[in-house]
Amino acid sequence: MAPLDPQDPMAALRRDYAARLHDKVEAIAAAIDEAGAHPDEPARLARAIELAHRLHGTAGAYGFPEVGRAARGIEEALGLGVAGAVRFAEALAALAAAREAAEGAADEPTADGPRGGRGG
Repeated sequence: MAPLDPQDPMAALRRDYAARLHDKVEAIAAAIDEAGAHPDEPARLARAIELAHRLHGTAGAYGFPEVGRAARGIEEALGLGVAGAVRFAEALAALAAAREAAEGAADEPTADGPRGGRGG
């Protein structure tokens, strides 16, 4: 990853986003726990999917593709619950990857600019 360029007007935005990555990943973890504890309440699973989807979209946009890929893994594993069995073990493995990528991103955000994405 390339270090942030202090002259880049997006650098502060990426730095702020990186500082919030840990909280975003932990919110997904809490939502996964809630979904697993209340399998009879589909809204809880939908919330976990929504949070993973947002992180998937925004992480890449702010220059953190590894976090985005990990969030996509969570989203895909949980998204199967809508049509079939939720793969919680796979979602938790992807969550671990997201945590690791988020920690690395907080230490070394890239200089890549926004590339689209939504949510947050």
